[in-house]
Amino acid sequence: IGVCLTDLIGFFLEAPEELPRLRIQLLVVVAVLLPLCLLPSLKPLSAASTFGLAGTATTAATMAARALDTSYGPEGKFFEVVQWVPTFEQRAADPEGEIAGLAAVRRRVEERAHSLR
Repeated sequence: IGVCLTDLIGFFLEAPEELPRLRIQLLVVVAVLLPLCLLPSLKPLSAASTFGLAGTATTAATMAARALDTSYGPEGKFFEVVQWVPTFEQRAADPEGEIAGLAAVRRRVEERAHSLR
Protein backbone atom coordinates (compact mmCIF):
# COMPACT_ATOMS: atom_id res chain seq x y z
CA ILE A 1 0.00 0.00 0.00
CA GLY A 2 2.78 2.41 0.93
CA VAL A 3 4.74 1.74 -2.25
CA CYS A 4 1.66 2.29 -4.45
CA LEU A 5 0.78 5.49 -2.59
CA THR A 6 4.34 6.75 -2.94
CA ASP A 7 4.32 6.08 -6.70
CA LEU A 8 0.92 7.72 -7.06
CA ILE A 9 2.03 10.86 -5.22
CA GLY A 10 5.28 10.90 -7.21
CA PHE A 11 3.34 10.80 -10.48
CA PHE A 12 1.81 14.20 -9.77
CA LEU A 13 4.96 15.88 -8.47
CA GLU A 14 7.40 17.78 -10.64
CA ALA A 15 10.43 16.12 -8.98
CA PRO A 16 9.42 12.59 -7.93
CA GLU A 17 13.04 11.65 -7.24
CA GLU A 18 12.96 13.98 -4.20
CA LEU A 19 9.98 12.17 -2.69
CA PRO A 20 10.63 10.85 0.85
CA ARG A 21 9.63 7.27 0.01
CA LEU A 22 10.55 5.72 3.35
CA ARG A 23 8.65 8.37 5.34
CA ILE A 24 5.48 7.90 3.29
CA GLN A 25 5.67 4.13 3.63
CA LEU A 26 6.19 4.38 7.40
CA LEU A 27 3.27 6.80 7.65
CA VAL A 28 1.01 4.29 5.88
CA VAL A 29 2.17 1.47 8.15
CA VAL A 30 1.63 3.48 11.34
CA ALA A 31 -1.57 5.27 10.31
CA VAL A 32 -3.35 2.48 8.39
CA LEU A 33 -1.93 -0.97 8.94
CA LEU A 34 -1.05 -0.80 12.64
CA PRO A 35 -4.61 0.09 13.76
CA LEU A 36 -5.96 -2.75 11.63
CA CYS A 37 -3.51 -5.19 13.21
CA LEU A 38 -4.56 -4.08 16.69
CA LEU A 39 -8.25 -4.81 16.10
CA PRO A 40 -9.52 -7.57 18.40
CA SER A 41 -11.50 -9.09 15.51
CA LEU A 42 -11.23 -8.81 11.73
CA LYS A 43 -14.96 -9.47 11.28
CA PRO A 44 -15.75 -5.77 10.55
CA LEU A 45 -13.43 -5.96 7.54
CA SER A 46 -15.22 -8.88 5.90
CA ALA A 47 -17.45 -6.75 3.64
CA ALA A 48 -14.51 -4.70 2.37
CA SER A 49 -12.49 -7.87 1.90
CA THR A 50 -15.26 -9.49 -0.15
CA PHE A 51 -15.58 -6.34 -2.26
CA GLY A 52 -11.82 -6.29 -2.87
CA LEU A 53 -11.80 -9.97 -3.78
CA ALA A 54 -14.63 -9.41 -6.28
CA GLY A 55 -12.73 -6.49 -7.82
CA THR A 56 -9.56 -8.54 -8.14
CA ALA A 57 -11.46 -11.45 -9.71
CA THR A 58 -13.13 -9.07 -12.19
CA THR A 59 -9.76 -7.57 -13.12
CA ALA A 60 -8.21 -11.02 -13.60
CA ALA A 61 -11.15 -12.17 -15.75
CA THR A 62 -10.92 -9.04 -17.91
CA MET A 63 -7.17 -9.47 -18.36
CA ALA A 64 -7.64 -13.11 -19.33
CA ALA A 65 -10.38 -12.21 -21.82
CA ARG A 66 -8.21 -9.49 -23.41
CA ALA A 67 -5.23 -11.86 -23.60
CA LEU A 68 -7.32 -14.56 -25.28
CA ASP A 69 -9.00 -12.28 -27.84
CA THR A 70 -5.70 -10.47 -28.64
CA SER A 71 -7.33 -7.04 -28.40
CA TYR A 72 -3.97 -5.47 -27.55
CA GLY A 73 -1.99 -7.43 -30.16
CA PRO A 74 -0.66 -5.79 -33.36
CA GLU A 75 -3.90 -6.60 -35.18
CA GLY A 76 -6.18 -5.86 -32.20
CA LYS A 77 -8.63 -3.00 -31.85
CA PHE A 78 -6.85 -1.51 -28.80
CA PHE A 79 -3.30 -1.71 -30.16
CA GLU A 80 -3.16 2.01 -31.02
CA VAL A 81 -4.60 2.99 -27.61
CA VAL A 82 -1.77 1.44 -25.59
CA GLN A 83 0.53 4.29 -24.58
CA TRP A 84 3.01 2.57 -22.29
CA VAL A 85 4.58 -0.86 -22.28
CA PRO A 86 6.24 -1.84 -18.99
CA THR A 87 9.91 -2.81 -19.16
CA PHE A 88 10.67 -4.80 -16.05
CA GLU A 89 14.21 -5.64 -17.16
CA GLN A 90 15.17 -1.95 -17.33
CA ARG A 91 13.83 -1.31 -13.83
CA ALA A 92 15.88 -4.18 -12.39
CA ALA A 93 19.06 -3.20 -14.21
CA ASP A 94 18.69 0.56 -13.80
CA PRO A 95 16.84 1.76 -10.67
CA GLU A 96 16.89 5.32 -12.02
CA GLY A 97 14.99 4.13 -15.11
CA GLU A 98 11.85 3.99 -12.98
CA ILE A 99 11.95 7.75 -12.47
CA ALA A 100 12.76 8.38 -16.13
CA GLY A 101 9.91 6.08 -17.18
CA LEU A 102 7.53 7.86 -14.83
CA ALA A 103 8.50 11.23 -16.31
CA ALA A 104 7.98 9.89 -19.84
CA VAL A 105 4.51 8.59 -18.95
CA ARG A 106 3.59 11.92 -17.34
CA ARG A 107 4.78 13.76 -20.47
CA ARG A 108 2.65 11.56 -22.72
CA VAL A 109 -0.42 12.00 -20.53
CA GLU A 110 0.03 15.78 -20.51
CA GLU A 111 0.54 15.86 -24.30
CA ARG A 112 -2.58 13.78 -24.84
CA ALA A 113 -4.62 15.98 -22.48
CA HIS A 114 -3.34 19.07 -24.30
CA SER A 115 -4.24 17.61 -27.71
CA LEU A 116 -7.79 16.86 -26.52
CA ARG A 117 -8.43 20.48 -25.56
